[in-house]
Amino acid sequence: MSNEYRVYPVDPEEGAQLKIRKKVPIDRIICLLLEGYEVFIECDRRTAHYIKRRISGELGVQVESYPSIYRGMDGYVFKISIVKQLLDELSKGNH
Repeated sequence: MSNEYRVYPVDPEEGAQLKIRKKVPIDRIICLLLEGYEVFIECDRRTAHYIKRRISGELGVQVESYPSIYRGMDGYVFKISIVKQLLDELSKGNH
C-alpha cells in the first residue's frame, strides 16, 4: 500500500469531465425552514454537515439533519428541532 495518490495519464480521445461545485442556497433553505417545511437536499455527508452548521449558526437554533432518500435521490433532510428548543426553554425556566 502506497502513501501516494495514483496518477493516470488522460487519454486525449476520452478527455476528463470537469466537476462543477454546486452553490448551496442557504437563504432559500432558511426561508423554507422558517416557514415550517422540512427541506431535502441531494448532497453528501460532508456538505450536509456544512449546511447544518451554517444554518444553525445563522438562525441561532438547533437544526437537525438526517440521511434520506427522496424521489429516488440520496441526500439529507433538514428541519428545525422544535423539541430541542422547547426542552431548552423549559430547563431555563426551571432554574
